Amino acid sequence: MECRRRIGYFHDRVHTVEELDRLLKKWGQRQYRSYNIGYLAFHGSPGRVHLGRRAVTLDHLAEVLNGACKGKTLFFGSCAVMEADYEDIEEFRRATGARCVMGYREDVDWFESMAFELLLFDSLTTRKRMDAVDRDLMQHKELRRRLGFDMFYGQPRRSHYRPRR
Repeated sequence: MECRRRIGYFHDRVHTVEELDRLLKKWGQRQYRSYNIGYLAFHGSPGRVHLGRRAVTLDHLAEVLNGACKGKTLFFGSCAVMEADYEDIEEFRRATGARCVMGYREDVDWFESMAFELLLFDSLTTRKRMDAVDRDLMQHKELRRRLGFDMFYGQPRRSHYRPRR
C-alpha cells in the first residue's frame, strides 16, 4: 500500500510489554501524527493481547496511550480481543482518544483475516468517515460475520453490524 497509495508506515516486532509500551508512546509523538492507523497483530483473548506468556489488558494499553490516539484508528488484528464488554471497549476508545477501535470477536483463520484486512485497509485509506468504512465492509457481510469483526466509533457510535452469537 505504500507504493500504491503513497502511505507511509513504520513496523517493528515486539517481544516484551516494555517494547510495546515504548512503541505505542512513540506513535503518540508529534512526528508520527500523520500515521493514523495503529495495527496491533498479536495473539489475543477477550480484552487482551498476548506477548508470549504475558497478557496485556485494554486498561494497560489505555494507560500507555493516555489520549494519544486523538483522530486515529486502532485495529486489533488479534483473535477475540473485541469479545470484551461493550462498555470496556467504549471506555478504552474514550481513554485513548481514538476515533475508532476495531477488531475481531472470534478466533480467526489467518488466511480469511488476511483477505479481510486487505479490504479493510483499502477502505481505511480511501474513506474519510468511519461510517463509510463500515458500509464498505458490509459488502463482505458473510466474511465479516465469520470473523466477528466489529468497530466502535463516534460518540457513542458502534458499528451497525452485530455478529451472531
